[in-house]
Amino acid sequence: MGGPPLPPSACPAVGEALHELHRQASAYQALLGLGALPQNGRQAQAAARQLGAVVLPGVAPPPLLSQLVAEELAARPPAKARFVDVSTGLRLRYLEWGPSGSSEVVLLLHDLGEAADIWRHVGARLADRGYRVLAPDLRGHGESGRSLDGRYSAEALAEDVKALIVALDLYVAPLAVVGCGMGAAAGLALAQASPFLVGALLAAEFTLPVAAAQEAAAAAAAAGAQAEGAFSSEHGAAAASGPGRAAPIKHNTSAGSSSGSSSSPAALDSRQLLPWWGLCPGQACQFPSVEHCASLLAHPLCNLAPALLLPLEAAAAQAAAATGAAEQSASSSDSGSDAPDAGAAALRELFGQLQRPLRGAVASACSLLRLPPHLADARGGGGLPYWDDFEEDEFGEGGGLTPRMDPAFLFSFDAAALLSGLADLRCHLLLARSARGSWADTADAAAMAAAAAAGGAASAAAAPELPCTGHWLAADHPESLLQAIVGFLEGPAICCFERAALPRNGSSGSLQASSSGSVPGGLPARRPELLDLKPLPQYSSLEEAQKALGPRAIPSAAAIEAELRRLRVEEGRDASDASSDEEGEEGSGHRTGLARDPPTYFGFVG
Repeated sequence: MGGPPLPPSACPAVGEALHELHRQASAYQALLGLGALPQNGRQAQAAARQLGAVVLPGVAPPPLLSQLVAEELAARPPAKARFVDVSTGLRLRYLEWGPSGSSEVVLLLHDLGEAADIWRHVGARLADRGYRVLAPDLRGHGESGRSLDGRYSAEALAEDVKALIVALDLYVAPLAVVGCGMGAAAGLALAQASPFLVGALLAAEFTLPVAAAQEAAAAAAAAGAQAEGAFSSEHGAAAASGPGRAAPIKHNTSAGSSSGSSSSPAALDSRQLLPWWGLCPGQACQFPSVEHCASLLAHPLCNLAPALLLPLEAAAAQAAAATGAAEQSASSSDSGSDAPDAGAAALRELFGQLQRPLRGAVASACSLLRLPPHLADARGGGGLPYWDDFEEDEFGEGGGLTPRMDPAFLFSFDAAALLSGLADLRCHLLLARSARGSWADTADAAAMAAAAAAGGAASAAAAPELPCTGHWLAADHPESLLQAIVGFLEGPAICCFERAALPRNGSSGSLQASSSGSVPGGLPARRPELLDLKPLPQYSSLEEAQKALGPRAIPSAAAIEAELRRLRVEEGRDASDASSDEEGEEGSGHRTGLARDPPTYFGFVG
């Protein structure tokens, strides 16, 4: 999937929407000064460092930021932080609010470059309404584990969330999922993979390029038909030349072929056509202070909205051309001297739409950075700023605050696969977007809602724009987002937590009204195997099942000694040659207290 995006001229069947995506990706690359769009973690880390090197030297945090940082750290409501090891091999950290026994569970999934802490206001307010709220640090973020092989796709994040749900037994009733940006993509992948696990999904600030996907599919179909016609012509020519001539081998050129790459018109790899989703500008930087990180995150170049990329590129080109012309004719006073002002004015207007509120940028910075324990106390005292005490790190660079994020993080998703999976949704779906600098498209949101409603979704709608909001809803506009969540959960999705009977054939198909498989109390059973969360183990015989599932006897002293003798022989030592770490009282150095002491001993403990 690596390589540059396919030029629109390389495929005549590419339509206007797909051509627009290519132009936006090229504008994104040019505005950030990237030689190429990142295609792997190492390139993403280099691009993030390059962006930080461009923006940070010109950052001068205003004095107001120090006050906002102190208020942000002092106003954090308490939340229970826990860790859990999940079946995907990672340890996930999550925050929890509300009553632990509530069956109405709301799962909050954060955006790119944030962590679970960004939900502290929304989570506490939802808990006040009786919901049990959980917010995990998604892989590569916060205190959760990182992927050693760089697996940061929407599907991988959804697998982690599903494993968290299984580990905490949250599947006993349908749950509601709220995701912003990257979290919305992960929630959408989860709802498609496990349709009856999610009862409601609010996807904020994330839409799929519906028109571009349709054009890519049509182009792939046309290319496949053309290849089929070429093969038929060659096959006919070979047959006409005589039976001694071997027929040519037919190659699979469909969009689903494993050999497909970015050169295929059906490929909608987000790393090439939707690069603004890939990385966080501050993920590979070190910051002298929280204020500097907040200034970086608030900078317009770190918040480029797709719809403004082409106007920004045009305004920048106009300003650069006019400035060059003005420098050449500095001695003249012709009317062209007003052009630079026009270009600069256009840039200022566009940058104003991308500027984040400082309070929200501070919240994102506090969520992104690994804060020292004494930071809150240092903010309250006088004297020197806390960052004056930072020492140089082991690489010889200036020390400081580092992000709680994998520096090689690169998020990706298959837009075509997520779009085709909308028909598999069974939950209530609401697509929300901001009013200013949104990364979601209104037409795409309406098309996605229509596709989900035409499938099996309980309900699907595209919400009106949230007024006076930007892309980073959880950090910048938590109150507006909270109102949208409450209005959704207590409005169209008010029945989303009800337990309904599952289909007999697993998690696909339509719901059945049968009460078979119910639990005491008349509620239908929601066992993990019925939800395709944890498959039932298969055994070839009753003896094998008893051996795997039955209680295991405590090994005797003779069995332990026999195993030790076998291990010594494998190591090339004499069977009776006990090492020092094997020695113990009566030769029981390798035996646990449960095996070494008599059973009656444990009746007196505690």
